[in-house]
Amino acid sequence: MRKSSLKTQIFLAFSLVIVIIGLLSIIFDSYIIQNKIIQRAHRTVKKAIRNAEAIYRDELDDIGRSLRILGSTDDLGKAKEILGWDYVFEVGPDDAVKSEIVKEVFLKKVGLGASRVICPEELSGIYPELPERLRISIKDTPRARPSNKKVLNSVIALEYAIPVISEDGSLVSVRYAGKIINRNFNLVDKISELVFENEIYKDKPVGTVTIFQDDIRIATNVLNEKGERAVGTRVSEEVYDKVVVNGGSWRDRAFVVTDWYFTTYEPIKDIAGNIIGILYVGILEKPYFDLKVAFFAAFLIFVAVSMSLALLISYLLAHRISKPLVNLLGATRKISEGDFSYKIEKEAMVSEFNELVKSFNRMAEDINQRERSLKESKERIETLNKMYLDLIGFVSHELKGILSSVVLNVYSLQKAILGPINEAQEKTIKSIARNIDYLADTVKNFLSLSRVEKGEMRINKREILLKENIFDISNESFLQLIEEKKMEIVNNIEPNIKIYADSDLMHIVANNLLSNAIKYGLPQSKILISSRKSDDEVGIEVYNDGQPIAKDDTGKLFKRFSRIVYSGAEKVKGTGIGLFITKEIIERHSGKIWVEPRLKGNAFKFTLPLK
Repeated sequence: MRKSSLKTQIFLAFSLVIVIIGLLSIIFDSYIIQNKIIQRAHRTVKKAIRNAEAIYRDELDDIGRSLRILGSTDDLGKAKEILGWDYVFEVGPDDAVKSEIVKEVFLKKVGLGASRVICPEELSGIYPELPERLRISIKDTPRARPSNKKVLNSVIALEYAIPVISEDGSLVSVRYAGKIINRNFNLVDKISELVFENEIYKDKPVGTVTIFQDDIRIATNVLNEKGERAVGTRVSEEVYDKVVVNGGSWRDRAFVVTDWYFTTYEPIKDIAGNIIGILYVGILEKPYFDLKVAFFAAFLIFVAVSMSLALLISYLLAHRISKPLVNLLGATRKISEGDFSYKIEKEAMVSEFNELVKSFNRMAEDINQRERSLKESKERIETLNKMYLDLIGFVSHELKGILSSVVLNVYSLQKAILGPINEAQEKTIKSIARNIDYLADTVKNFLSLSRVEKGEMRINKREILLKENIFDISNESFLQLIEEKKMEIVNNIEPNIKIYADSDLMHIVANNLLSNAIKYGLPQSKILISSRKSDDEVGIEVYNDGQPIAKDDTGKLFKRFSRIVYSGAEKVKGTGIGLFITKEIIERHSGKIWVEPRLKGNAFKFTLPLK
């Protein structure tokens, strides 16, 4: 059989590579990019709307749960203030009410909750002078349906009503309470945080949430061109007709105020099934578009590298075919340099040398198998580490929601909202509250740890007052613990010191340092907080009397899960991650933190740049 020339074989091999690359590019572009990435975006937004609906419903159910635990003699006004309701009333069967929810409860004698529209006349009975936050001016919005309406006078409220039943089983009255959604940014921000974790992409929120009253945005985290919440803007006429007029769902890409989003719009109905608004979630399209561009760019690089390698291989084959020994020497050099996948593909013309090539290839394959095994072991370890981080984040996230409800109930008991308690009960409830506070702090620390380990800690700097906005607020958070240990916090931080930092993260720093000072400080002692300021930085010191930390142990304090327990502090609880997270936050603000043991206590000190 006549063999073709070397040039012909190189040409055919190169042509085959080009054909394979072309086919792979078509499959890659049409299937991976167009289908997988876009489908993933739609699946994500579909899941997001379900979670948003669940949170919206839970917000409503929470009102019902709180109403049920109130006693018959409880002060409704005080409950309203504590629970953050906008209104709460108790009406008898003969009282005139406009709420269809209350009317249904009188008929069915069971607790019911739903969204409903409150007209201006009824609203004036709740607020004789309409608060500024409820005033919404309607703005001209492109693609919205034509309308001459300039001001929104009514509101949507989440309302829940329960029957009050006498001992003989008759209905005495109905209690009902509600939260007004208009400009209630806490609700949309809560949904955004729980569903999208407040992820930011190029200064824009990746996930957006909006609640519409009819076609008007009344609560949203969508930003307009000025960077302000786009309250008062309106939904497009196409979406309005599909969702409000026809009662359907809208799932498609849509232009929302300033950017394109993958969106889902679901109708909000009142208790009678009438559509009164829209619940919207959207995911910014730009990250997925940029991902497609990145894949395409990577593909072009892949083609360029592949062609370069093909040309290089062609040259090497042409040059070395007549020099098998040189070829073998080059192969051994490749192996010695760590390229264990390298093989000699071309058979030699001499049988003895050909056997040598086969033996060499078998040796290279054995080495490559061992290398792949090591690589797979490394990947398994990395996967397990990711699962560990995801588990910490998931469990902490779930516990956070549960603890919020538990904390509310325990503090309701402690403050005697549910009725008077005796001294023994008060002591037990205080113990429970302390343990729940510790558990809540532990959950927060583990959430922060998960974000640190996964590189998801976002820093949003703004100008804040270090004393007034951070440490004064943290001091108030620990008043109860301070009173129990009969301690005193002396805050000598110079007023009006301004820094550029993330307010939420600096609260974590202040809370962790003050919490440690209280836990490890001596009863009836003082905690001294002081500051020093230079031209370019500010230094803060938090000192407490207590067991001085040994110099050999100071390096352990800021390590993950590291705790130092001295005599007298064996019962102090801790996870060993608070100071680790504090150190991460300070360093990500370009600062430094350390501890200085003193004669009778310890001083935790950190510095931050002023700008």
